[in-house]
Amino acid sequence: MSLPSPLAIWGMALAALAIGLRTGRPRRRHSGERLPAAIRLAAAIPVPAAWADRARGTRLRRAAITAGLTDRDTVLLARSRVAAAAAGLVMGGALAAAHPLGLIVGCAAAAAGWLGPVLWVLGRARRRRARIVMDLPDLVDLVVICAASGMALEPSIRLATERLLGPLPAELARTLRELDLGTPRRTAYGRLADRVDAPEITGLVGALLQADELGAPIAAALRRQGDLMRSARRQDVRDAAARAAPKVQLVVALVMVPAALLLVVGVFVLQLIGQIATVAGGVT
Repeated sequence: MSLPSPLAIWGMALAALAIGLRTGRPRRRHSGERLPAAIRLAAAIPVPAAWADRARGTRLRRAAITAGLTDRDTVLLARSRVAAAAAGLVMGGALAAAHPLGLIVGCAAAAAGWLGPVLWVLGRARRRRARIVMDLPDLVDLVVICAASGMALEPSIRLATERLLGPLPAELARTLRELDLGTPRRTAYGRLADRVDAPEITGLVGALLQADELGAPIAAALRRQGDLMRSARRQDVRDAAARAAPKVQLVVALVMVPAALLLVVGVFVLQLIGQIATVAGGVT
């Protein structure tokens, strides 16, 4: 059996390396791939454009922006709302011919199809906002370190975003691109606060703009904001723990106490049966 030549071995190694680099490269997600399969399937159903435009309400657009979705994703969500609601009504009409309750089922399915995409977007926006607020103190610390070393604000933010992952660096990167294109600082940071729609981001943006207008040190303003964020987070943890105590007591009252009473009653019943059996045996 003849062995392959060194040139063939090198060729196969280079081919394997190229395939590995190609498969290991992160694939860019196209518009619409952020949406669940059910929403994409419903959006593929043809619907009138006027109905889809009406379904794109202000609440849906704002929630989609906070959730990190594009305009095309918002269009797909609006089309899926109309298509799912129409499909529910058609199903209800078909079921009503067989049973009177079919119309009620169809109306419920239409309502679920109309509200389902909105509820999904609101949930995604809420989770994304919570992730941004959770990562904000770490980013503020990095920006404070860079600003204290003598760097300007935008280069400090750019360096900090390169060290973190998640939706917060993505939003800040978008703001930095707007600044690079000549957008005024107040406008770019205001758009950031509107997109995220979180009080922590709004307070941070206000502190940065105020420090920039008054000529105050950026590092000091950011340090104060970081301290306030951590104090707010500690208070939120305390509030969550205080809200959890009644829930634990409710579980104890509904589950553990009946279980303990059941054990006591079971032992009492067993002893009673034994005594009855003893008495009955003595009588016999």
